[in-house]
Amino acid sequence: MKHIRIIVTTVLFGASLLSIKADALQDKVENGIERTEQLVASHLWQEAFAKLREADTYAEGRNDLKYLVEKQRYSMYSRLGKKAQMAERIARMEALARATSQTDIIEDMLITKAQWAWRQGMTDVARKSYTEILNTRSNGKDDNGKELCFKQMLQQARKLHDRPMEQVIGNIYASWLDSIAAIRATAEIRLLKDSLAEARQDISLKQDNISGQKWWIGFLSILAIALAAALALLTLVLIKNLRLNYKLRQSLKISNESNTQKSHFMSNISQMLQPSLDKIAQGNDAQAEVKALSTMLHHIERYMNLEQTRDERYETSEVNIGKLCEQIVSDHQHPSVEIHTDAPKISFPINSESVSEVLNSIINDASAHTATQRITLSFRKRNPHTAQFLISAAGMELSEQERSTMFTAFSQSNGEAQNDGMLYPTCAIMAYKMGGELTIDESFHKGVRFILEVKN
Repeated sequence: MKHIRIIVTTVLFGASLLSIKADALQDKVENGIERTEQLVASHLWQEAFAKLREADTYAEGRNDLKYLVEKQRYSMYSRLGKKAQMAERIARMEALARATSQTDIIEDMLITKAQWAWRQGMTDVARKSYTEILNTRSNGKDDNGKELCFKQMLQQARKLHDRPMEQVIGNIYASWLDSIAAIRATAEIRLLKDSLAEARQDISLKQDNISGQKWWIGFLSILAIALAAALALLTLVLIKNLRLNYKLRQSLKISNESNTQKSHFMSNISQMLQPSLDKIAQGNDAQAEVKALSTMLHHIERYMNLEQTRDERYETSEVNIGKLCEQIVSDHQHPSVEIHTDAPKISFPINSESVSEVLNSIINDASAHTATQRITLSFRKRNPHTAQFLISAAGMELSEQERSTMFTAFSQSNGEAQNDGMLYPTCAIMAYKMGGELTIDESFHKGVRFILEVKN
C-alpha cells in the first residue's frame, strides 16, 4: 500500500512538472512573438526573423505554439509584400492548425486563409474557407441554431471589418433563407393537402350519415336559417343604434364647440368693429377703414373654414428643405432686420404650400416688431416621421399675456381692425392639419422662438 502511494505521488509530481514546463514554453513563445512585433515596428527585419527562429525552438513538439509562430511569420511576409512566402506560410499554418484538432485554432487559420485568398483574387478558396467555418459551427443544430450561427458570423465580420466574410456569409444566408422558405412552403402545402384529404374523408362519412336523416336536417337547417336571420336583424338594429348614438354624441360635441366659438366670436366682434365704425362715422380715412374691415372679415372667414376642416390633413410630398428655406428667406428683405437660414439640404415629406404660408406669415410679423434684430430659420429632424421648423427672432419681445393667448382666436385684438389677432390662430390650425402644432420655445431667452412641428 505504501508503494502505491509513492507511485501515485511520483506520477502527480511529474504531471505537475510537465504542466509548469508547458506553461513556461508558451510564455517564451508569446514573449518572442511580442518582441518580434517590436523589432518589426523598428524595421529590424533580420533581427525579427532571427527572433522567430528562436521561438521555433521553444515551440518544438507543440503544434499550437508552432501555429502562433507561423502566423507571425506570415504577418511579417504580408507587410513585406512577399506573395510566394505568404502562400507557403498559409499552407504551413493550415497543416499545423489541423494537426492540433483545436476548433478555435482551425477557425483562426480559415479566417486568415480566406482574407489572404480574397486579396489574391482566389474568391473560391475564400468562400470555401468561410463555408467550412459556418458548417463547423452549425453542425448538428436545428434551423434556429443555424440561423443564429449566420447572425453571429455576420456580426463578427462587421466587428472585424471583414468585408469578404460579410459578403460570402450574407450570400449564403440569403440562399439558405430562400431554401428554408421553400421547404416550409412545401411542408405547409403538404399539411394543407393532408388536411383537405381528412376533411373530404370526414365529409364523405358525414354525407353517408346524413343521407338517412334528410327531413331532420332540413328542419334543423330551416331553424338555423331563421335563427341566423333573426340574429342578423338584431345585429343590424344594434349597429344602427350604435352609429346613431355615436353620430348624436359627435353632433352634440361639435354643436357645443361651435356654439362656444360663436359665442366667443360674438362677444368680441363688437369690440373689434366699433373703433373702425366710429372712424368711418367721423369721416376719418373711411376707405382705409373699410378695407381693413374687409381684410379682417376675410381672415375670420379663413379661420372658420380651417376650423371646420381641421381633421382633414394636408397631402405631403418629398421637398428639399434647404432650398425651400432659402427661397422663403430670399423673399424677405428688411432694412433693419437680418434674415437668414441654416437649414440643411435634406428631403422630408411636407405640404410645401402650407408650410411656406405659415413660415412667411411668422417671419413677416416678427420682422415688423421694432425690437427684432435678427431672424434665423432652422430645421431639425426629430425622427423619420416628425420634423420641426424653428423661427428664432432675436430681440423680439412678447408679454406673458401675449404668449398665453396668441394662438387662441379672437383674443389678441386691440380694438383696431388692422390688427385682428387672427394670424397665429390661423397658423396654429394649419399646423394641426399638418399633423403637428405651433408653439413657443420657452427655453429660448434671447427673443422669441416659434416651433412649427410637422408629421408625415
